Amino acid sequence: MVIPESMVAEVRKATEILRAFTMTKAESGIDMMIPPDIISSAKGIAILSVIKAGFLFSARAGAGLVVARLNDGTWSSPSAIGTGGMGAGLQIGVEQADHVFILNSDQAVNAFMVGSNVTLGTNLSVAAGPIGRSGEGAVSARSAAAIYTYSRTKGAFAGLSLEGTVIVVRNDENARFYGQPGVKPKQILSGAVRQEGVELDRLYEALNARGGGGGKTYDPAPLVGAPTRPAAPPRKSIAERVLRARALFDFAGDQPGDLGFRAGDSIDLIECNGPQDSSWWKGKKPDGSEGIFPANFVQME
Repeated sequence: MVIPESMVAEVRKATEILRAFTMTKAESGIDMMIPPDIISSAKGIAILSVIKAGFLFSARAGAGLVVARLNDGTWSSPSAIGTGGMGAGLQIGVEQADHVFILNSDQAVNAFMVGSNVTLGTNLSVAAGPIGRSGEGAVSARSAAAIYTYSRTKGAFAGLSLEGTVIVVRNDENARFYGQPGVKPKQILSGAVRQEGVELDRLYEALNARGGGGGKTYDPAPLVGAPTRPAAPPRKSIAERVLRARALFDFAGDQPGDLGFRAGDSIDLIECNGPQDSSWWKGKKPDGSEGIFPANFVQME
């Protein structure tokens, strides 16, 4: 769904979109993702799902949210945003697209705080963001672009462009979600107003899963009646417990320190910290070679 929905639904949708942009997948390759350092150094992140349709002239509508990194490294609660409008050019068909906007500067975050419309390419400079594990060259590119854009399309559409996209604040949904009529985006994105819930925790986990440890999750007080989560147990290494996995796919190991393997190979795990769907683990093959590899390319035995 891309029709503007409740904040809870938008948070759930944004979490799924972010995971799609940051998790390694066998079919898309390890270098078709937002680099961890791009997220860890971001000042804020906006996520939008948009549908466009037209023939020569087009109409677009979509919704999503924006979060900002606070001074202590945590993420703010989300502010609801939306987009809509008309376009022109060689645009034929129907397209559903998911967009992640990396806000690289305080100016970019402030644009979403003031409560007025944000026009990409006019109010703020935009550039296609680097992809891959390392994101080499991102620092020099960042100085020229306030916002990095990442897009995935579903369907067919010719002439996709984000230039001129106008993003607006969904003030009514913010007021409903936070229970405060007149609440301002600045209050939300500065951390003065917060909300809590399971769906928000999942969003923060997705933000931090590929963030290289650059940001901490805001850990709200538990909901009334909900149990307090126990402390996570310490991670066990191979010195404490021998763990073994079997490769599901071929992995070329194209960078120094990678552990290459073929489907069916057995791998002893040396370090396996982090969730399997979004982490890199360290292992050792029977021939003695060691290195790191995408954890979702293997299956635990």
